[in-house]
Amino acid sequence: MHPKTDLPPIGRATLKDPEIPGLELRGNSKSATWTLRHRVDGKRIRDTIGRWPGLTTVAARKAAHAKLASVAVTKASGGDVLAQRAERQKVKKARSFDEALLTYVSQRSDLRTIGHADRVIRNVYSRLLQEKLPSLTKAKLLACTDKQRESAPSVADLSIRYLRPFLKWAYDRGEVGPDLLTLHVRQTAKRDRYLNKKELGAVLRAAQSHGTHVAAAATIMMIATAQRRNEVAGMKWSEINGDLWTIPGERTKTGKDYAVPLNHIAQKVLDEASKMRGETDLVFAGRTGVTPFNGWSRYKRKLDTDSGISNWTFHDLRRTFATLCADEGIDAVIVDRCLNHVGAATLNDVARRYQYSSMIDQKRAAMKRWSEIVTNA
Repeated sequence: MHPKTDLPPIGRATLKDPEIPGLELRGNSKSATWTLRHRVDGKRIRDTIGRWPGLTTVAARKAAHAKLASVAVTKASGGDVLAQRAERQKVKKARSFDEALLTYVSQRSDLRTIGHADRVIRNVYSRLLQEKLPSLTKAKLLACTDKQRESAPSVADLSIRYLRPFLKWAYDRGEVGPDLLTLHVRQTAKRDRYLNKKELGAVLRAAQSHGTHVAAAATIMMIATAQRRNEVAGMKWSEINGDLWTIPGERTKTGKDYAVPLNHIAQKVLDEASKMRGETDLVFAGRTGVTPFNGWSRYKRKLDTDSGISNWTFHDLRRTFATLCADEGIDAVIVDRCLNHVGAATLNDVARRYQYSSMIDQKRAAMKRWSEIVTNA
């Protein structure tokens, strides 16, 4: 058997191996495929062995022998060869995690948090995105969440909450097994930490003492605006118009553009940052100027030491805003809007469906009052 001379230069022909019944080479003298025809429980099947010329005739015969031996061993041990083969074919033809997630997100665009869910899932399970859906296992998914839990336990739990509806969606379409539906979030205690006025003042003064440090400026901006850390870190000059900062939907938890009134504390941060503005559009750029500042853990340790306040997170600043504003009698609905909590509990279901006012003037007044609270802290 000499494929180089026996196969045509163009088109396709089939050569049958004289030594192993069922072993065939289909193609031409440039490229061809080795296949093995054999019977399993009375059914004729054809398995692909490999590509020629990468797989030589001798190697193809060894592979064919190994395949037949594997089938014999599986049958002898009581295994279902046809079922196993069907499962392999199913995995081969299945969509990847990434492809299915794209479809899921497009079909569930009506969900308010779908954009945030997509970002969290892709971040936590990034190493599994190219895997075929049938090959996903509970162990693989938990390995990703356990890794995330080392640095951000709340994000790990959130990723599972977002992943469960996707897995149910995939299960309903026959793309994953029922075992993945047992994935659940362990019960975790909800945080109730906020900074009192004295603590808030200590943190603010410590950040102010750090001068032009980019993280210090971003921290003061978080205090002044009560926005999420990643939203502030990604702040761009092009998003600012007068005393309004519009956060684009791709960075908000709601997935929609959101306008933040900038009080005098926030505007002072921008005035100082503008003096050192480079070519980047980022207000709080990292060392390269291409990506936002990201050295939060190290800076937080310094901030705790210098302020004398510990056991708090940057996200607790938002709870601090809500709590101290409530103490000052600021309307809870306006506070929720300042935090971009559109579906907050302060609005009933009917109100959430009909209330779409941006309340920009009310938010501007609340932020001005908040700046007075912070200044006097």
